Amino acid sequence: MSSAAPEALAAPFADAIARVCQIYGIPPKYGQLYAHLFMSAEPLSLADLAERAGAAKSTVSVVMRKLERYRFVRRRPRGSDRRDWYEPVVDPMQVLQDWVRLFIAPEIAVGGEMVRQLERSLEAEEVRAALDDEAHDTLLERAAVLRRAVGQGQQFIAMLSALEGATTAEANHPGEDP
Repeated sequence: MSSAAPEALAAPFADAIARVCQIYGIPPKYGQLYAHLFMSAEPLSLADLAERAGAAKSTVSVVMRKLERYRFVRRRPRGSDRRDWYEPVVDPMQVLQDWVRLFIAPEIAVGGEMVRQLERSLEAEEVRAALDDEAHDTLLERAAVLRRAVGQGQQFIAMLSALEGATTAEANHPGEDP
């Protein structure tokens, strides 16, 4: 069996993935290259991807590094072959969980730190003396909005963690209630 999906199946899928990328401001070529990997039964080399996508190998290399960084693809060794081989991460929940762990949780932690620092600064006498009441109250209101956003972000992470546990239980015991 060929590792390439028939063009009648692959082209519409690649176009759909490219449109999703455009929604997020990601170049459509990223989605098209991901789709080539998704439709392949085997990992693909940069040369294979470049040929299938009609793109320069250097362009494909840059895109694959970015897709790998964002956890949409994995690099896989193939025996003694020194070339880079790639495969897609096909589980959207795995991508989301990686994003939460690598990007969202650290951002929320920094946001919490930022809010605490802002609130401490607004309590300091020298800052209080430098601001009129209206400016001080405005900054306090803004700090409260940020604090709520951080709290909601923490709730979001907790919800995803609980969902991850339920997904793992379902995978281990299909058809049973978690």
